[in-house]
Amino acid sequence: MVRICQLVDGMPLGLELAAAWLNLLEPAEIAQEIARSLDFLSNNTRNLPPRHQSLRAVFESSWAQLSPAEQGMLADLAIFPAGFSREAAREVANASLQDLSTFISKSLVTRARAENGRFVLHELIRQYAEEKLQADRQRQFATHTRHMNTFARYVAAQEVALKGQDQIGGLDAIETEAENIRLAWTWAALQADFRAVQQICRVMALYFWMRPRSAEAQRLLDFTLQALEGQAKAPQETATLGELYAMDAGIAASLRNFPRSWASLERACVIFEQDWQRAPLFTLSNLGNLFIWPHIDYSTARVWLERAIAAQIPSAVHHQSLEAASRLWLERVLHTAQAEQDPWGLAQALRSLANLEHQQRNYDLSLQYFTESRLLSQRIGDLKGEENALQMLGEVAYTAGYYPSAERHYREALPLAERVGDREDVSYIQIRLADLVALQGRYAEAETLARQGVQEAEFWGNLQLATYGTMALGDLALWQGQLAAATPHYDAAERLLFNAREPRHRSVLGWLKLARSHHQRLQGDLEGALALAQEAPDLLPHNIWGQAASQYAQGETLLDQGELALAHQHFCQSLELAEEARSIMLLMRHLVGAARWMLHTSTPEPAQATLRLVIQHHATWHETRVRAQGLLEASLGAGQAAPPPYSLVQALAAFRALGCPRP
Repeated sequence: MVRICQLVDGMPLGLELAAAWLNLLEPAEIAQEIARSLDFLSNNTRNLPPRHQSLRAVFESSWAQLSPAEQGMLADLAIFPAGFSREAAREVANASLQDLSTFISKSLVTRARAENGRFVLHELIRQYAEEKLQADRQRQFATHTRHMNTFARYVAAQEVALKGQDQIGGLDAIETEAENIRLAWTWAALQADFRAVQQICRVMALYFWMRPRSAEAQRLLDFTLQALEGQAKAPQETATLGELYAMDAGIAASLRNFPRSWASLERACVIFEQDWQRAPLFTLSNLGNLFIWPHIDYSTARVWLERAIAAQIPSAVHHQSLEAASRLWLERVLHTAQAEQDPWGLAQALRSLANLEHQQRNYDLSLQYFTESRLLSQRIGDLKGEENALQMLGEVAYTAGYYPSAERHYREALPLAERVGDREDVSYIQIRLADLVALQGRYAEAETLARQGVQEAEFWGNLQLATYGTMALGDLALWQGQLAAATPHYDAAERLLFNAREPRHRSVLGWLKLARSHHQRLQGDLEGALALAQEAPDLLPHNIWGQAASQYAQGETLLDQGELALAHQHFCQSLELAEEARSIMLLMRHLVGAARWMLHTSTPEPAQATLRLVIQHHATWHETRVRAQGLLEASLGAGQAAPPPYSLVQALAAFRALGCPRP
């Protein structure tokens, strides 16, 4: 009913005509019909005067009282789908402030004071005036074109703000005119106006990164690429098409649709291969990030990078690894940003390089680059860049096992994400904080954070984040020994993934199988636990941490089954992978399994020294420390003192001496 009142703007005749349908339709259906056509609100009763039989008759009467110039102006104003500023009214409809005042006095336009003084045509009046505009095709085309040019300039003008001190103002400005920008974007695509498309999309790529609306962005890009395919004639138009494919690659990556991401980036490479100077920095950064995206065809990625590098750096050595090629390319992007004196681009390039080094386990370098990026973003007022760098500094600290430091970085990032308006990042940070707090043993606080993150993720439709958060709730129950309470959380996570029905969620399913494997092992279902642990690696093909966790889970289950030789093999592999990943937290966790194996094979002293290392190490999870403490106490006889703790090198050597193949 509220929607009906809004649509008819409280007009008594409109309410009366709408009420006449209540014996046939539900209120929601009536509202839909009104929004579809103002002719829905009519009454054919013959004893009523024409002006009282329909809203159309009312509007016809009001229209007839306008001058021809006013009629044209009102028709032009109907182009705005959701209100307009006085500046836009002047540029698109040539309507002065006096003209707007006249329309307000005739109840044709209202001023929404709550929305910074924007002007609005009532929706039914807008429908009527739009019909008049559509009846004059020449005028309609000219009005659409003025509207497109107005908002292309408007969007382009926000770029400086988005990259600097007035970032929030720029984001809010785009949000305010979202409907008008969407209309201008689609009209530019339909008319193959590459200049306007480029003006709009370059800045909207920043907007969609800072305030993710990935599904909407992908729909707009699908429409645009389809409309422009085969339309490019001049080199600059072709370059614009390349930018669009690069933008699509970034959006697809954010949606975890890596096959589409690679396909679009490859299209961009084909286009820019003729002249890499035409490629903007965000395209160049995306190309360099190929190595850390889990694409299937690494050989093709390397070929494209080598061809791009050869065009830019003829002296570069060919046939490098993809890692080396990515690093060389991103360093080139960094130098380009420096040469162009582009601090925002420089901060972005530093983050890309830091991501690459982090993925390659070069943690000292990643720490250096993320720190530099954060300080630079902070200096230029780039809140989104600073938030992103803080998150990754948290990841570096987490990987090194410094959980309080990681928590501090994420807590610093959270208010920045909230200020920027990136609700997906707010959800992600809340779920990440839940993990970090849980690793320190603060389970009640972790549960609150995880629930907040899941609620936020579900509201915005991010099933992947919602699944991770729901899994975290299951893990929290498990770590507190509440096996029955963990089951519904894992079941809910599985349902979320089933509803997604997308291959891009395979990695999430891999981690869920590992969580359920641990759960089933603790419940005594060893065959089920082993099967789940064995399925996980195929779902995590390029994830060394997932591979290590799978080997460890299999080792723990096989040990419970009494398969000591097989368990030993898996523990050896899990430690080797954890060491290759340079993951101190995985090493501490997996050494508990190794110590448990040693206790089963009557080698208690090295097991006890290993457990003492785990108990006192800063990188040990609270749950792991409690478990190690229990194993140590159970292994000691009455009055027996534990041996001194091993160093990490000693612990690994002691276990490997019992039969591990040389790494």
